[in-house]
Amino acid sequence: MIFVVFGGSGSSFLVKSLHCCHRRPDIGFIPWFWSTEPNIFQQIIPKDQIYTVKPTRKGITAFFSRTCSGFRMNPHISVGHNLIDYIKGSKRIHTVLVWSAFYGLFSKYRIRDVVFIFRHPIHCYCSWTKKDRHREYVAPLGGVNSEKSVKFFARIWNGLANEYNRLVSLDCSPILIRYENPRTSFDSLPQDVVRVFDEWNGSKRNDGLLKPEFEKLMMKLTCNNFQRIYS
Repeated sequence: MIFVVFGGSGSSFLVKSLHCCHRRPDIGFIPWFWSTEPNIFQQIIPKDQIYTVKPTRKGITAFFSRTCSGFRMNPHISVGHNLIDYIKGSKRIHTVLVWSAFYGLFSKYRIRDVVFIFRHPIHCYCSWTKKDRHREYVAPLGGVNSEKSVKFFARIWNGLANEYNRLVSLDCSPILIRYENPRTSFDSLPQDVVRVFDEWNGSKRNDGLLKPEFEKLMMKLTCNNFQRIYS
């Protein structure tokens, strides 16, 4: 199965727990596929470029090492078309992807039964930006408690939610799992996946890490999608 889960939402636990799971190979989008800038998070590449930019040698190597089975990208076609070849060939294994969803690859090619795991955006953001995780990515944007950092993260969270909503509208039967209570989705999952959640802890919170004004900003920016995901 294909899982879409951003950092701070249990992605590491999922990768470790799923048998023969490919560990977020499309994370190679950042920074190896795209930019020579010191911090790619200051700019998200326009979606149309995914079908024009070809993967670098370093990006190909990174993707190969993360797919276990050794899917090797074709350097003569775009990153986007490489990813579609990978996704179409991934039906018999488990793989965790993020940027493929952000760039709309699943809806563009009507990929069915993609599993999306969402966590409350505030707690997801605070978990992802902890010091021992990825705080260095938001440091150039002003740190965890900054408008630029919150806006950047909200853009990603909304991007994943938008892809889920597109797949729903296309009748592609995406599966929604809420980090806080995954058991409500068990009827849609095979038993080997359900067992992964036996030790899942959805009660973790990150209260007080984000200042109130930035909590309000996060919820304002994600309000529409939050209501659809958590209604």
